[in-house]
Amino acid sequence: PSNNTAVQTTHIVPAFALDRVGEMDLRTNDIVADPLDAGRLYASVSGSDPLFGNRVVVIDAARGAITASEFAGSEPGRLAVSDDGQFLYVALQGGGSVARLQLPSLTPELEFLVGMSAQHRPLHVQDMKVLPGHPHSVAISRRNSDIGQNDEGIAIYDDGVARPNVAHPGSDSITFCGTPDTIFG
Repeated sequence: PSNNTAVQTTHIVPAFALDRVGEMDLRTNDIVADPLDAGRLYASVSGSDPLFGNRVVVIDAARGAITASEFAGSEPGRLAVSDDGQFLYVALQGGGSVARLQLPSLTPELEFLVGMSAQHRPLHVQDMKVLPGHPHSVAISRRNSDIGQNDEGIAIYDDGVARPNVAHPGSDSITFCGTPDTIFG
């Protein structure tokens, strides 16, 4: 790869066969497990991948095979899946937006902007998690790639609409601890 593009090889290690490591030549940006089917993985694929660029793919971990894919948008990055297996949220780093795909079909359902910087440029996703028990709501740690300032706080979006309160400071990594009431970063 050129232009300082990092190639990430996806390794698949089924829990029932820890002595076996499968390998796929796939330039993934993120990978998450389906909460309802431990053998199904979702991966966002870099636009530089020759076969699945700018797509989300479904991987059958037991077979080490891609079983489905869907165009996601420009440079899909971070992924977050709802705990009920209804939605997959995909950060689109090329445009500063998030797409929501309905599972298991990967049907695009919603796309929304993360926000705008003071310089009128799109904010981007640093990390994101779906609120436990609330598949229509996602928490996003936002970053600003302008002028060295990175932190734009943590915002919660309900069906793509940002709640008025933004938590400052933001964080590189966020998580919930079983309830939607408290987020850690």
